[in-house]
Amino acid sequence: MNHRIEENYDVVICGSGPAGLIAGLHLASANKNLKIALLDKRDPWREPVACAEAVHKGGLYSLLDVDESWIRTEVDGVVFVSPDGTKVKYTQKNSGLIIDRAKMHRSLAERCAEAGVHVHFRSLVKSISEFTNGKRNLSVKQGEEMLNIQAKFVIDSSGAGSRLVPDSGVVDGKFDIEPAVFGLMEGWDYDPRYIELYFGQNFAPGGYGWVFPRDEDVANVGICVGRPYVKTHAPRRMFDIFCDKFNPGAPKPNLHGGPIACGQTREPHGVNQLFKAGDCTNGVNPISRAGILEAMNGGRNAAEAILQLLENPAKAEEAQIYADVLNKWMSYKGKSHEKLAKAKWPFAEIPDKTFNKAALKLSKLPEDKLTLPRILWATLTSSPSILWKMRTIL
Repeated sequence: MNHRIEENYDVVICGSGPAGLIAGLHLASANKNLKIALLDKRDPWREPVACAEAVHKGGLYSLLDVDESWIRTEVDGVVFVSPDGTKVKYTQKNSGLIIDRAKMHRSLAERCAEAGVHVHFRSLVKSISEFTNGKRNLSVKQGEEMLNIQAKFVIDSSGAGSRLVPDSGVVDGKFDIEPAVFGLMEGWDYDPRYIELYFGQNFAPGGYGWVFPRDEDVANVGICVGRPYVKTHAPRRMFDIFCDKFNPGAPKPNLHGGPIACGQTREPHGVNQLFKAGDCTNGVNPISRAGILEAMNGGRNAAEAILQLLENPAKAEEAQIYADVLNKWMSYKGKSHEKLAKAKWPFAEIPDKTFNKAALKLSKLPEDKLTLPRILWATLTSSPSILWKMRTIL
């Protein structure tokens, strides 16, 4: 999957994460005559994949044909951990999956290649030109060679803060970017059928710490810190504080990290035969920071818009085609993300003593009585001032 890049394509997809892979597969499956290139600066299955790898089970199966080899384990729910260590277990049997993104990426890339997509990894897209004479020019570095290729349609799925098309009039994934760091740790005492989320102002202000199942005796452990706190709470230092508090004495792992574009805007997702998909559309859940299924949905939406334009080229300049991409996203997740984005900072201000108080109250209830609304309500009612700030959202 490292062919020589040709000079002209119908569609070029920049970035082979979940959004780019789904876009390529969707396009090639729908139209065998399309000449499609899928480009990425690296092989998308090389570790580490900067992700905790959790998805909603039903959501994943609704988007594509899932290979069972991608699944590390099933998840039965979430354990919320307050700053003082009190645990509140929310159970929803077999509702989630921990996937092996490296395996999933490789499998989807192979499916793309089998469907006729020209898959070019280790090919770095440096820039995308303005739309001129029905095409865009892309400057691509492959090895030591600089290449210029043309495309009728371009999907930019190159990740948070994409700068491939400056001032293009579309969303750029730069809104509310947060840093996250994680490592693979042994010795963490947790139930491998549950995700654990940790809250505390001293180690994850504006964000949370996590422990996700990974492999036998190994957990994916990390933290994300809210953007306003990054300068005073460096994520790598916060990771050490977090681990020392909840897993003292354990050897520190090698850390990996990446940006999370966890805001929500209503900027267009496409213009002049250019479409954005994935993290560069600010599609990540503002509070949970989940983004895999969101990216896949965005890739599919972009592909469907291109297929519509190919069927009726006369509509290529109609604003409605591009507006529909955003509208589909807003119906899928965007509207709920807008509400969560408004709730994010009031939620981030909840003091540790409030979390501790709510967790103690909830921990005394039978497990089958715990619902997500009850957990949220108990937390908010423990802090009337926060409840008042979130009244319009609720």
